[in-house]
Amino acid sequence: MISRNNKFGNAVFFVLLAALCTVSPAGAQEAPEKDTIHFSSERLEIDNNSKTAVLSGNVKVSQGTTVIRSQKLRLRFGETDSPAEQESGYAGDAEETGDPLPVGGDVREIVAMGDVRIEFDEALAEADEAVYDVRKRILTLSGKSARVINNQNVISGSRIIVDRNSGLTKVEGSVEGVYFPEKEKGIE
Repeated sequence: MISRNNKFGNAVFFVLLAALCTVSPAGAQEAPEKDTIHFSSERLEIDNNSKTAVLSGNVKVSQGTTVIRSQKLRLRFGETDSPAEQESGYAGDAEETGDPLPVGGDVREIVAMGDVRIEFDEALAEADEAVYDVRKRILTLSGKSARVINNQNVISGSRIIVDRNSGLTKVEGSVEGVYFPEKEKGIE
């Protein structure tokens, strides 16, 4: 089911696709397969006024080797912070361009809620909620079941922050883990 709050509801799919791809309309037409985003859910709601898109009910979103599954997923898109961002392909808001669809807008934040599972970089992340800051490439997992599994190694806590730029992972609250060294040397 798709619900719309504007007269341009027939183009909802293109708004979501552009928001997910974070590319200009020309780039969206010729995206390589690894950049193609596939999604499914029981419901989709897009609100151009608040610049959000919400998928709900058995959500699955995949791009390349990254797969996100959750009960609900919210995207916040379409804002700029600087002239440099505007030069990078941002098409502007409807108020600025007269275009009712913010097809050039960038995804700023992805929030997955409920039974969250994210497969990325040969790892699996699980949490009650996951917030991904797209510009900073920081993933924050939270909830009593937050954990990251990489090969056989597991780390869990009530809050896990993964910086995909620096490779730094920070774990807070009831931290537990299991680590299997690559060689037979351990802490002995």
